[in-house]
Amino acid sequence: MEYGDMKICQKHKLEIIIVDLETRIAQEDRYLCVRCIIERMDKKRMSLIDETQDMIKEMKRNEQNQRIKDSKERFDGLNRIEELLRELKLNMDSIFNKIFNNIQLKLMQISKDISNIESQSITFNFQDDIERLSQYQENQINEQSINLIEDDHKFLEQIQKQLEAFINSEQYHKLMNNSNIIKKSQIEQDLINSQQEYEIIKAQDYKTPALKMICQEHTKEIIMFNLNADTNTNSQPRMACVKCIQYYPAQYTPLEDVMILWESYQKRNTINLTELYNKRNSI
Repeated sequence: MEYGDMKICQKHKLEIIIVDLETRIAQEDRYLCVRCIIERMDKKRMSLIDETQDMIKEMKRNEQNQRIKDSKERFDGLNRIEELLRELKLNMDSIFNKIFNNIQLKLMQISKDISNIESQSITFNFQDDIERLSQYQENQINEQSINLIEDDHKFLEQIQKQLEAFINSEQYHKLMNNSNIIKKSQIEQDLINSQQEYEIIKAQDYKTPALKMICQEHTKEIIMFNLNADTNTNSQPRMACVKCIQYYPAQYTPLEDVMILWESYQKRNTINLTELYNKRNSI
């Protein structure tokens, strides 16, 4: 292979930047471009700068589209609830107007009866009054009063039926069966269930936390985590075994502390989500 040909990777058509001097490597596999290095490292989450920029652009477009979609769904959901509430209000106004009108008519009738009674002069008929007097002393109430009380009970029962008709109305059932309202109840229940499951798992499986991952360099179990966002991961790994810690003892956080921070983060998210839905419900 000519020196000029060695400058370009024959497989990826990219500039060769590294030569592998390992004796077991075939001659044609010694010259590596950036893409070759990535393939050799076998890291699925690594990519070239240009590819990463494209991935970031696609991520941002997807995030923007998702936010628009979510906002439209929220808008449509609340708009539908508003329509159902307006329909329900019209039905309520109709029912309550009828109830108020009937009550007003009843009040007017009672006021008229009171005026008539007050305007009547008391007359005496000894023969008739003796019979009524005996009934009055025995029952302390006359038949006319009983009829009026029964009439009032029937009137109140009529109002109760009108209110029940409102609860059984089509508009009310449409509102209560709306998917957004049902979804909110389901989410609240899911939050409760998730919290209960979390407590059960925590109680049943309390032990020294482990990621069940092995350090590729030292073949030891991962027990520490580097939470420093400014860390250069090329020179210092994020996850560390007992051997790694010897090189950077002050840079790592025990995995148990990481788990506590993670649990605290999950709890905050649960609380914030619950508060969010409570605020939406109060709008």
